[in-house]
Amino acid sequence: MPRAAFSVSFVFVLVASVGSSQIRAQATPEATPEHLQQLQTCRDGILDESARPTDRRRWVEMLFSYPTPQADALFVELLTLDKRPEVQTAVGEVFAALGSQNRSRLNPSFVAPLLAMLTSESEQLRSAAGAALAEFPSDQIADKLGELASNSDAPMVARIAAIDALAPNTHRRTVVKQLITLLDQSVPELTARVVAVLSPIAPSGFGANVQKWQAWWTTKSDLSREQWLAEQLKHYRKRARQTATKLTSVEQDLIKQQSALTARIRDFQGEVLRPLTGEQKEAKLAEWMNDSLAAVKQGAVALVRSQITDEGTRPSGEVLAALLRLLDHPSLTIRRDVLTIAENLQDETVIDAVLARLDLEKEPALRHAILHAVGMLASPKAIPALLHEIQDDTKDAQSLTAAAQALGKIAATLPAGTDLTEAVQTLKNRYTKTPADLVGLRAALLTAMAGVADQSFSEEFLAALDSDDREILQPALRGLSVIGDSSKLARVRSLGGDADTRIRLVAIDALGVLGREPEDLESLLNHLNPSLEPDESVRQAAWRAFRKYLARRPMKERIAAAQRLRGLPDLETKYTEQLANVLATAGDYNDNLEILRERLATLATDAGKYEDAIPHLRELYAMRYDRQDPRAADDGIRWINAILQSAALQNLSEVIVRIAEGSASVAVRSSIVKTVRDYAEENDLSADPKRTARLLVELRSINPELLGEDWPGLLTQIEDKSKPPTPAETTTPSP
Repeated sequence: MPRAAFSVSFVFVLVASVGSSQIRAQATPEATPEHLQQLQTCRDGILDESARPTDRRRWVEMLFSYPTPQADALFVELLTLDKRPEVQTAVGEVFAALGSQNRSRLNPSFVAPLLAMLTSESEQLRSAAGAALAEFPSDQIADKLGELASNSDAPMVARIAAIDALAPNTHRRTVVKQLITLLDQSVPELTARVVAVLSPIAPSGFGANVQKWQAWWTTKSDLSREQWLAEQLKHYRKRARQTATKLTSVEQDLIKQQSALTARIRDFQGEVLRPLTGEQKEAKLAEWMNDSLAAVKQGAVALVRSQITDEGTRPSGEVLAALLRLLDHPSLTIRRDVLTIAENLQDETVIDAVLARLDLEKEPALRHAILHAVGMLASPKAIPALLHEIQDDTKDAQSLTAAAQALGKIAATLPAGTDLTEAVQTLKNRYTKTPADLVGLRAALLTAMAGVADQSFSEEFLAALDSDDREILQPALRGLSVIGDSSKLARVRSLGGDADTRIRLVAIDALGVLGREPEDLESLLNHLNPSLEPDESVRQAAWRAFRKYLARRPMKERIAAAQRLRGLPDLETKYTEQLANVLATAGDYNDNLEILRERLATLATDAGKYEDAIPHLRELYAMRYDRQDPRAADDGIRWINAILQSAALQNLSEVIVRIAEGSASVAVRSSIVKTVRDYAEENDLSADPKRTARLLVELRSINPELLGEDWPGLLTQIEDKSKPPTPAETTTPSP
């Protein structure tokens, strides 16, 4: 149409009568020159033959934004340009896309040309026209579509297109009525199309059984509009649940398939890497992590993780740089996998990259993972970011919880005297703001306070200690331990008997640090006893706490406490040895050390652990011999007996000579001979000929004159006993 003729035509609006195919002209108000120029610009852009589809569509969208009769008239013109199907298609697509947002722009004058477009040979054009007509809310238009679909003289493609235009509105009874009516046509192609459209809105499909569809509609046609919509809503909710279930199943299958694919790619990559040198491996890993395929990247990340766990090889250089770049990858799985690696790499570059990602990450689960990684990295550089997170009132409880836990981990690693004033105030403010029902967050904040270990948190810890919530009690107990507040020691002691193993563990740990009274030691002793404390982990905690408690006590009290362990010989031995080592290392050879050596020797010999008894008896003999204590001789005899009973017989002759020469008493030397004779008589010396031979070598190396006239006869007796019995001696006499 020439531009002059088009401009004159703006004084008319073409209105399509829904009940008639005639188009009549009606006078309308004059448009302003500026608006006419706007419309002309839109027309030129839409009709530009060189315009790209996206550009043409933008011009149509602009025209759609003008709610004037002149704009509607231009739309009618564009819809009737049969020789420009690309223009007609663009207009139909815009009506379909924007019509639901602005129903008033869908002028009835558009219906006739859109219906005409349904007869086009172009499937794309028919689809655009049908989608546009589906947006018109009038029941009269549904009737028009039904008439076209029923028209046996119309092309089959047009009739099918009309059914497709009805399909998006099956929630409207008028549309369903039209579709049910079409089943009477007895045209297989139409019937199949109608059934496909109707099936989603019926609780059970009836296939191509027209009678069942019609019977179903008979029960529904008399429903009120509200009843019909309520029933449809119920049906769609059920289908939504079924679809969600299927979607979950499909997603799980997809995840399995992707996992299998990634595993195969990783195995292949591993085979490729195996023969390469170190530098070649790094280059190949970096290349794979820069690959465009997510599965290749994921396989490379898995190989980096394997190198860390299996070989102890940490990523560096370009491999580390490529790995950290993947923190920005669109795949949540890849970002999560990288985080699991990064959180174990104590490197400034890693810390900077993880903190930078914290500001960018929008996925809540990944943000929580980043905060966890920040805590694992334990860098003081993260404290400002964590405090900002905790201060932010817009953050969800899980983010605040993760940030508080991370802060607690980092603070616990800082050297004493580190200025954490801002952290103290931030934690106090957030704890005050946090509702009591957000137990997880309050527990995390208490954990962070325990990590900071500031005395000003005493009020929060003591108040939390009165809670009945297990999640709150644990960090409260830890907090009181680190600040050394024992003002509620009775409560701590009572929690040591809690039914919850987790609470008992923390309470007993606290008791080891805070305990001051005899009742605290009694409680720890009870938890060391398997008959009173069934849980092994709690008994181990009690053992740690027992030693911590006594470390602050005088040595006399420690020795007395060791004696309280007599029903638990292994623990008594272990603790008594620790005390002895403390005194021996300090060079404090006093009565306390002598008492400890005596007890250790007794414990070892009573348990038949003669090798363990030997060093204690040696030290005990030396201590008493040096101060001419008469008991030294008895210690020497016990020492000799322990060597005889031991497997190695180490230094037996030297010890016998030392004990014999160390005493002028004939009785001591006689005791030595008696000890050796008793051993020989009580043991089968022929059972282990090699050991008995070593024994004789040791004993014969001793000067016989040192031990008296009975010594040579004893050696002969031992030699005779070492010989295996003769056959006659082993034969049982006949009855």
